[in-house]
Amino acid sequence: MSDSLPDPKRSRAILIGVDSTPRHPGLTPLPTVRNNVADLAAVLTDPDVWGLDAANCVVPSNVADARKLASTLERVAGEATDTLVVYFAGHGLPDTDDGELILAVGDMTDESPKFTGLRYAWVREAVRRAPARRLIVVLDCCFSGRALHTMSDPASVVAGQLEIDGTYVLTSSPRNSPSMAPPGARHTAFTGSLVEVLGQGIADGPERLRMTDIYDRVLRDMVIGGFPRPQQLGTNRVGHLELVRNRAWQSPPPPPPPVRRPAPSKPARPAVFDEIAETTAAIRRSIGTAHGDDVLRITGGGPLQDLAEAMRRQFGDGAKTAALLTGEILSEAVREVESGAEPAALLRDLERCVAGLRRPLSAMATPVHTAAGLETVLRTALGHDEVAATTAAAIHRAGPGNVEVGLATGGTPRMELTSRLTFTSKLIAPNAAATPVILDDPVVLLSETKDVDTRSIGRAATPRERRPLLVVAPWIAPYLVKRLMFLAAQVVVIFPAQAPVAAATLAGLAKLTGTGVGDARPGRAHRVLVTASTTTVMAGNAPELADTGRAVVRVEPAVVPIAVRALAIASAVSNGGVVPGAGTALSAVRTHLAGDGPAGRILHRSLGSPCLEIMRNTHTRADAVPPAIGDPLATVEGGLRHAIATVARFLTRHG
Repeated sequence: MSDSLPDPKRSRAILIGVDSTPRHPGLTPLPTVRNNVADLAAVLTDPDVWGLDAANCVVPSNVADARKLASTLERVAGEATDTLVVYFAGHGLPDTDDGELILAVGDMTDESPKFTGLRYAWVREAVRRAPARRLIVVLDCCFSGRALHTMSDPASVVAGQLEIDGTYVLTSSPRNSPSMAPPGARHTAFTGSLVEVLGQGIADGPERLRMTDIYDRVLRDMVIGGFPRPQQLGTNRVGHLELVRNRAWQSPPPPPPPVRRPAPSKPARPAVFDEIAETTAAIRRSIGTAHGDDVLRITGGGPLQDLAEAMRRQFGDGAKTAALLTGEILSEAVREVESGAEPAALLRDLERCVAGLRRPLSAMATPVHTAAGLETVLRTALGHDEVAATTAAAIHRAGPGNVEVGLATGGTPRMELTSRLTFTSKLIAPNAAATPVILDDPVVLLSETKDVDTRSIGRAATPRERRPLLVVAPWIAPYLVKRLMFLAAQVVVIFPAQAPVAAATLAGLAKLTGTGVGDARPGRAHRVLVTASTTTVMAGNAPELADTGRAVVRVEPAVVPIAVRALAIASAVSNGGVVPGAGTALSAVRTHLAGDGPAGRILHRSLGSPCLEIMRNTHTRADAVPPAIGDPLATVEGGLRHAIATVARFLTRHG
């Protein structure tokens, strides 16, 4: 795969902004959303940034009807062969029954959001089927609304659904909080920073920006502004590919001669520094001594709460290490500023040094190929054997981007496998339904001829059950369709559009749904998604998982936060493998900081602290850490990112 910029001719962007939902009074208007979409379209089509053709940057005018919007999304996704960007700004909320993420549209109602809103499952399917080699989803929305009746934290359920296999996903706020816009601002805080980074570039940044470069700067802006921290998922492949030109890039000038500045008088330290010092001291005493939900105990307030929450949501672990690093780096940085260092220059050097550590850290990483290896990492981080084993098994069967967390009514954690078959199809009846249709738990009838067995219809659809019905047949008599309309909750008749593979498709559907072609005994599916040109059939608890299948880790409500953490840790492992754990990797890379001036001194002193404190608390030597104990590379890098962003907030104010 080439690292060249995306081809604007073969790329597409669809920018969806929903500023009001009048039929859902519980969701407040978002007047800045229209500006979000307009200005983001302007920078993406700017030839100095990306140069996407205006015709290839689609801004739907109708954002009221979810099915029409989904149809537009499917069309745009199908046209992209190089890069696909999907952006949504508006409200998001989990369904109150099963936690499925729903993106609010203009006509969504308070009574039935699941059937009137834009289901994230539709977005995921459209993106998964896109032929583009770069897939990017950006969500600028909250995950709020009515809490699940079985859960106090709906954001936890949503967090377990966001990742899409092979896709870079960037979200504005992983928390159950509204999408924020400063008073009188033109944009929401997140999109405003995104537009600024894309439109103005990053001074001292590379000539071409990757999504991870953009994320780092947006993260810093959000932390400095006191807004919720954005979250990125799926960084291993797409996130490291170059995306746009850096408008602020220029050839590096020769370094200026050193200037000796007189040491200024020491300014008064803000009281917030004392709070950080107190929290850091408490972490020093406890880090490495417990696992499980111990990560939550440092989120009880103070300046490090947002950092800890972000680490827990994005990586599932590493909150204490990131908070300890923040305290150590900030303390050392303030000492350097009080000795004459210029805060803005020091911050730039810190960011440069941290960026330089990514290569040696990556060189230390080893992939985790087995379920047993992943289970060991999860058990060490979580302390919950059943969740660790179930999540590792699900990841091993379905792949890291194809697992989500779902609710169960009780019992131990269990894995459900959902196989799926997607094929091009033509809609036979109802012939006017040219927009996506979802059939939940439908009955399925298969026929390769026009003679659909009427006995099958009688068994499949009864007035008492009124289940949705999918008929796969080349034709069906109109009188039978009318009869079915009275017997089934929904009726859709389709047939494979490609005649040469119709027989093979029917055979695959038969295996998937547990019936036969022309069999009088109907089959069952977990869910069916029918669009104007394709049909996706999913079978729950499939004994054999198809290539494009998904797995669901089902747990009772109280265990959902732990299961979501497990999924986040597993995702981090898949995005780069693991490095030596217990802080030893951070301690080891300090040798690469020699000669880097004040910033190098700060990091050299600070990066050894987690390992030192863990060894002290556990009465262990660094060379005695078991090889099986490893930390995900993505978590270690993420901890550094969030620590530097937090230091930037306070160092900027201190300067």
